[in-house]
Amino acid sequence: MIQPRLREAAVWTVRYGLTSLFGFLSGLAMGRWLDTPSADIGALWCAIAGMTTLQTTVSETWTAMRAQLLGTFTGAVIAAVYLALLPFSAIGMALCIAATVLACRLSRYADNGRQAAVNVAVIMVISSLHPDLNPFANSALRFAEACVGTAIALLLMHLWNSREYLRRWSTARRGRHD
Repeated sequence: MIQPRLREAAVWTVRYGLTSLFGFLSGLAMGRWLDTPSADIGALWCAIAGMTTLQTTVSETWTAMRAQLLGTFTGAVIAAVYLALLPFSAIGMALCIAATVLACRLSRYADNGRQAAVNVAVIMVISSLHPDLNPFANSALRFAEACVGTAIALLLMHLWNSREYLRRWSTARRGRHD
C-alpha cells in the first residue's frame, strides 16, 4: 500500500506537471495562432497562471481563479494605459506595480495584488522587448493567457475529483430509489 504522504506528493506532482504542460502548450498555440512576437513568454505566463491557481480543493481553486483574474485584469489595464502614454522604464514599471497593488488592496480582492503585480511586470517587460507591440494588445494577450491557464487548473481539479463526484452522485441516486 502506498503511504498517504507519498500518494499526496505524487498527486500534486502530476497536477502541477499537467497544468504546466497544458498551460504552456495552450499559451504557445494561442500566441502562434495570433502571430504575436511574445508567444513563448505568453506560453510561460499561461503555465504560471495555471500553476498559481491550483489549490487543495475545487472550491479554493475557484476562489484563487477569481482573485487571479480580477488582479490580472486590473494590472493589465493599468499597464496598458501607462504604456499607451509613456515608454517602458523601470520607474514606470515600479509605479504601475504599486498602483496595481494599491487598487487590489483597497478593493480587497485579487489576492492582495501579488499575481496582479507579477502580471504588470510581465506586460511591461514584454513591451520593453517588443516596443512595436500595441500595449492594449499586449495586455489583452496576457489577460487571455491568464484566463486559459486558470481555466486549465480548474478543469484539471474537476477531472481529478470526478471519481468523488460520481461516487456522491451514485450514493445520492441509490438513496432516492430505496
